[in-house]
Amino acid sequence: MYYSSFTIKRTHYSSHTKAWLTEGIKISCRNKRKLFLIYRNSNDSGIKKYYKRYCKILADVIRLAKKTYYNNLLIKSTNKTKMTWNIINEHINKRPRKHDISSINVDGAKTHDSQVIATTFNTYFATVAQNIHTENFNSRDVNDFLDYLYNAFNKPIPAINLKMVTSKEIENVVKSLKPKGSHGYDEIPTKILKPITFNLLV
Repeated sequence: MYYSSFTIKRTHYSSHTKAWLTEGIKISCRNKRKLFLIYRNSNDSGIKKYYKRYCKILADVIRLAKKTYYNNLLIKSTNKTKMTWNIINEHINKRPRKHDISSINVDGAKTHDSQVIATTFNTYFATVAQNIHTENFNSRDVNDFLDYLYNAFNKPIPAINLKMVTSKEIENVVKSLKPKGSHGYDEIPTKILKPITFNLLV
């Protein structure tokens, strides 16, 4: 008697429903599977041509349904950057990692106090940049930095010459900006900057 050994493979099915998948698309997908069976067992060129055309139209419909669904998500979202990354992660099947930090070592002692853990992390990230800068600066002589600059820039750095600009030039630059919610160090978004600038220049 001979025994055969088989490798057991677990199959995981995603419970995540595709919100863009309408009832009409589901019916069309079922019809596509039926057409495929006919297409596979037929030598009729007309049937093959019809099946390929059906697949192309269905692919276009699915693409449009996805585009419409995700566009609506972005339009309705109050945090478009976060929503964009959620959509990207969904497409690459990436789920956010969950890190459960129940305890850490503080000054050689282990603590489970959530308030102490939060304060310790906050203090570290609030001061880490300054500490790194201080350590690097104190460990090196000022001449080392000057030598580095001289070696890195063997050509003379051109002088920066500032010139006067007219209000018309400023107006043209502001007009070229897109009215968005993004901003620079001044924290003034361009969608507010544009109307304010035009009122001042009038």
